[in-house]
Amino acid sequence: MYQRRVEGGTNPWGPVPLPPDPYWKPSLAAQRISGIWDLPTLLHLQRSAGNSSVLNALGMGGSRPAVQPGQGRTVQRAIATTARQVSLTDNNVMDGKAITSPTVDMGTTTQPAGAVAPQYQVDPVPFKTHKGQRFRAKLRLTQKADEGTVDSIYTAPGTYYTHYRWKPESAIRELYRGQEHRMHPSELEAKNRKINPATEADAVNWEYLYVNVSRAIALQSKAAEHEHLSDIREAYRLTLAAAEQAVRAVIASMPLDGFGGVSGYRTWEAALSDVATRILHQLPQERRPLGTDQNQWLGRYLSLAKMTQDRDAKFWHYFDLRSSGFMYNNRLLKSVTETWDIYAEHPETMIHYADVIVGNQLQVGRHPSSSVVHL
Repeated sequence: MYQRRVEGGTNPWGPVPLPPDPYWKPSLAAQRISGIWDLPTLLHLQRSAGNSSVLNALGMGGSRPAVQPGQGRTVQRAIATTARQVSLTDNNVMDGKAITSPTVDMGTTTQPAGAVAPQYQVDPVPFKTHKGQRFRAKLRLTQKADEGTVDSIYTAPGTYYTHYRWKPESAIRELYRGQEHRMHPSELEAKNRKINPATEADAVNWEYLYVNVSRAIALQSKAAEHEHLSDIREAYRLTLAAAEQAVRAVIASMPLDGFGGVSGYRTWEAALSDVATRILHQLPQERRPLGTDQNQWLGRYLSLAKMTQDRDAKFWHYFDLRSSGFMYNNRLLKSVTETWDIYAEHPETMIHYADVIVGNQLQVGRHPSSSVVHL
């Protein structure tokens, strides 16, 4: 909204809407995701709430750190509390792949970015006694732990072009002509018939593969990504959060003049060793493998965060495909004759649909983070 200037000041009747821009046209990003957001809606959002709101709606915002009042450029990072709903091909964006690359999964959760380990400093307090110089030690926290930024997306319900082609059964059987006994039945399964057109020359003549994602499957995809988020939060709890809590507990127990008592430590090395032991003893027994070397804490956190990938490696988040049939201009073909006639004349318009279904090894909700992530 803009206010029109009039003689004597601002228009007394209030803001005057900016007239539509006849030269406006959508950006490439808006065109690319126009399957999810209609362009008039995006335009209204841009003019009413600004470009940042459009970017957030498209899942392209969030790169600018949040600034809290009075904190200057302090970055506030956080593990996402929930996965965002996006289109299937947006998973490729998260994975760093081109938007036109064949889609590889139903959801993505990133590893922590910008995480910071807690840091502490032990300050010497030298003093003299009749036995010579001694030391006391004062502990202070110099850097708070930061879990880093973790983003998570899952696939919304809908029908999507995958950028794959559908390999016909005839092409598979042709490879084994005269040796049909060598063909394994799994080669005819839907999951093995989605082909990247860049890998097989004949794929340009095959049907375009579209997939149907039901609401039930979308919710399973969301639950799977929430497990990844839970795993990363568990990794943080076991490492950086535990380390900071231990340091703070030792500081809370420290006398005003520091550790060492009346007699003090004979050497500075002894002082450092005692403080490290106090920090270790403040860690719960199951977290003591974390140790007290603050230079290793960040690496331990990131290593534990990667343990969440075991869920995918073990196919616990595995979704399968089931063929739904041939389509021509979004119309289901009724007969083999009709299919062949149209395919021969207009192969570029042929579409093969497949439903995303629960994989036979899917185990969402069965393995808590405490059983997946551990020191």
